[in-house]
Amino acid sequence: MRRRPPVLFRILIVSVSMALSLTIASTVYRMLAAYSGELCVAVGASERVVVRQSSGQRFPLAFTAREMQRDIPADDILFQNPGIATTHLDATARYDALLLPFTVHVRRAQVLQMPEAVNTVVMTLPEGERSVNVALDDTIEVEGETYTVTGIHKWSGLLRHPTGEAMAMVSLHSTGERWHDSVFLIDKEWRRVESDAAVLHRRFDTEREARDALAKGLPRLEAARWGAVEGATEHWFTSFAPGTAIQLADGTGVMLLRFDAAHATPGGPVPAIEVRIDGQGQPRTLWVAANDPEADPVVRFDYFTQLPCVIFFDAWADNSALVTVYHEGILRADRLLSAGQTWAPERFPYEIRLDQTLPSALPVTAGRSTLYEAVLRHGDDRLRLRQGESVRVEDTLLQFTRTTPPPDIRYEIVITSARPPAAGETPITYEYTLTPGESFIHYGWTFSLAPPSHDPQRLVLLHVER
Repeated sequence: MRRRPPVLFRILIVSVSMALSLTIASTVYRMLAAYSGELCVAVGASERVVVRQSSGQRFPLAFTAREMQRDIPADDILFQNPGIATTHLDATARYDALLLPFTVHVRRAQVLQMPEAVNTVVMTLPEGERSVNVALDDTIEVEGETYTVTGIHKWSGLLRHPTGEAMAMVSLHSTGERWHDSVFLIDKEWRRVESDAAVLHRRFDTEREARDALAKGLPRLEAARWGAVEGATEHWFTSFAPGTAIQLADGTGVMLLRFDAAHATPGGPVPAIEVRIDGQGQPRTLWVAANDPEADPVVRFDYFTQLPCVIFFDAWADNSALVTVYHEGILRADRLLSAGQTWAPERFPYEIRLDQTLPSALPVTAGRSTLYEAVLRHGDDRLRLRQGESVRVEDTLLQFTRTTPPPDIRYEIVITSARPPAAGETPITYEYTLTPGESFIHYGWTFSLAPPSHDPQRLVLLHVER
């Protein structure tokens, strides 16, 4: 008679067989239920649909037809918030979509660290390309010359545009002071940029036309205007004909009586206008001297060429201008400047910089700009490298790029079962946090942060895998 195996041995055989069966069953189930994709949800909103690009592979058998959509365009996916969820999808691609058995809600996004932007100057030379990360006061070599990075900030300037007008962008500064903010000049419109200085930009077709205009000397009354102040509004006139008048909203009337090129004052004769103001009470008549903002709270009289410093920017080509300076009515000097160049005329209190001149342009202020620029300086030369623009220095093409790495953010996530609670029941919620590099598991589903969206403080992209 054959002996039966010992009881312990039989138990061991059965245990090993059961473990092997469970392992095979678990592996098969994981193969049937495996799925990975991405879920896009706005902070403060919820989503249940996880998508992946359709590859033609069979859909996991563990999911029902109600839970999945296969090989469909992004616009046909039944998202809870389609306007948000489709922002990271390709409208021309096709996707598989899976409805999770629970709802994912992003309650809050907390910025842990905001990385600094990386500023780079890309130099393209005949022999190849070279990139240099730069910061304020760094130096870089361009065509054998050393340039210093004197600024990295929001760009402001002129954009070439067919509906624009002839404009220039310039700046001044006094010896020992910093450069003033650049000012935009419109063709043939005077601008008072300092208490003692006025500037004028003029656009011509040729250099000869520009020099002929300069040969006529300082303009007289055509470089003057007078007006009335009404709150934040100024009403201006270029006519000095007696009787020119305006009535303000409060009923006050202002009328020009006459202009005197040499009105007697304790300080000597000055240009002045006599005006009559009819308002509450008795009408009054007064003299207003040129360029005296304190003369009267209502009436102004600007006579730009009577200021001590007068500067002309006469252009006939893009990004260059003939700059002419007068001091105390005397022509001091002129010089042809290109964009970025500076000039400190002798016996003149200001140094002058030409930033841009264009025949048809629109101004963009720093407050409205979305672009940055790096400013490089070498001697009197100043290069402005705007994002998206190329600047050539001899055989080298310079470009400026600025990239800001996404911030490190902690997301607070709340998961709720998709099954409506029974009457009197309170929905059960599960709370998790996610930061870059972390993950959590909820009922067999693993959640982690996918590469950040274009706006990670508002939209979170989650990688979901089972």
